[in-house]
Amino acid sequence: MRDLPQAALLTHADSEACRAIRRDLEADGWSVSDARDIDAAATPGLLVLGLGPCDFDSVETLIRAFAQVAAPGALVVGLLEREAWTPSPASPLHAAGQAGLWALLRSLALAMAPGLRINAVAPNGAPTPDLCRALRFVLAAPAMTGQMIALDGPIGSIAR
Repeated sequence: MRDLPQAALLTHADSEACRAIRRDLEADGWSVSDARDIDAAATPGLLVLGLGPCDFDSVETLIRAFAQVAAPGALVVGLLEREAWTPSPASPLHAAGQAGLWALLRSLALAMAPGLRINAVAPNGAPTPDLCRALRFVLAAPAMTGQMIALDGPIGSIAR
């Protein structure tokens, strides 16, 4: 997984997705800490923004703080939901929030390149091994920034 320091930070570390990511990274020899411990962690190479409530100011502040302590070429991966690109008549505010978060991540990817890469993975209920494989792909793609991998196979937004 690239030549990054194998220290990762996670937000929403108690979510199912982040627990799976933690197990996968630790099995590969990564040191994984809660993002609230950003100043205590070894030089991190990865920040995973887990699924959960967030506000845009806090996300931007955390990413900028991460950039100050992270290794050159470090990676931020935001976990998003299908509503980031597919409007939802059942939950329009949630869809607007997810779309806004995706826009923030892309904007920060442009602003902070090349020193920091920022991408997203949208698990959408995919099995956690698929989520971990997508994260591995993003880690292994040093030229990839401002992109999202949507794992929408089990749900299939194409039929909408």
